[in-house]
Amino acid sequence: MFRFLFCLHLIFISLTSFALDIEFYGPCEEKALVSEKIKKFPEGQSIGQLTISYLNLREIPYKGSEMGFNSIFGSPIGLDAIELVSDTEMYSYGWCYWQNGKLLELYPNQVLANTNDRLQWIFSYAQYKDGKWISQCIPAFRRKPKFLCESL
Repeated sequence: MFRFLFCLHLIFISLTSFALDIEFYGPCEEKALVSEKIKKFPEGQSIGQLTISYLNLREIPYKGSEMGFNSIFGSPIGLDAIELVSDTEMYSYGWCYWQNGKLLELYPNQVLANTNDRLQWIFSYAQYKDGKWISQCIPAFRRKPKFLCESL
């Protein structure tokens, strides 16, 4: 009986699909720019390492490192990534990541990627108002900022 259950377990494991989902969301649409299942990747890689390997493999332009990304897909950086609303309010845009639906407060080089993870990189904003940062990593597609989403 034990052999039968053990063999059944091995068959179940071999039929089970293990894959990591990686997705990238831009500033203007809630639909992913890129969404792919990665079926094989070296164990023990951080989210930062895995993302760099993926971007290089798919020849997606980026600026950054395992610790984080300033630009992916040619997104604006520096002053070009700031939207001034008034003398006391602005939005600053950049890339944030979620692992399995959770925003993590750690650099991506500090978190290991696991099989069956859902990894989302989302172009997001932080809001500064009246001398304080009042939000961070809010998906930009919720605002659809005109300077990024409307054609000239």
